[in-house]
Amino acid sequence: MQFYKKLKQVMIDFSSSPPSARNARAKQVLKHTWSFIHGGSYTSVKHKELILKNLNVSPKELAKKSDVSEQAIAKARYRIFQDLEECLSPAFITFLEKKQWEKAWIYLGLATTPHLGYQLFFQEFLQSLKKQVQENSHMQLKSYPLKDCQDEISILRPFFKPLLQNKLEELETAQLQKLRYLFELYDGNIGSIKERYHLHQQLLNGN
Repeated sequence: MQFYKKLKQVMIDFSSSPPSARNARAKQVLKHTWSFIHGGSYTSVKHKELILKNLNVSPKELAKKSDVSEQAIAKARYRIFQDLEECLSPAFITFLEKKQWEKAWIYLGLATTPHLGYQLFFQEFLQSLKKQVQENSHMQLKSYPLKDCQDEISILRPFFKPLLQNKLEELETAQLQKLRYLFELYDGNIGSIKERYHLHQQLLNGN
């Protein structure tokens, strides 16, 4: 419950700040956070639809206009906020309170995007490449001697699936187990959002 109150206070502070002080990324983070909260994908608690549509209504008042008891609503509401905190983690609130919007944006994406590993590895590289080429309309398809493309070939190698397959076949069982753990961690199937964030930073920065 305290987690949600802190989250709500950050949003209130932001909305009451002067327009000139409103960071564009902050607005994006808070908008997506609010949508995520109301979407309820992070919890399977009974009556969640009723509660999430009436977050500003007290359990007592909500019980009066529904067929659910005040006790059941209060209990479900508490569990929903517990699930929300478990999904986003206290670190997310810290980022918001310190106005570390870029870190908060990464954290939010890691916490709320299902099967992120499948989205970011391999095919994501090719999709990004195509998108950047399309955005540069002056960039026409040309032919080059392979000897002039050695740096670019080295960029492609880590994404070359046959090479990756060969690499996997050379690994020992313990290494395969750790690789599987890292992928499942990044994909959100195991571990905490805090661990996922640190893994993301290491993949991104190489340390």
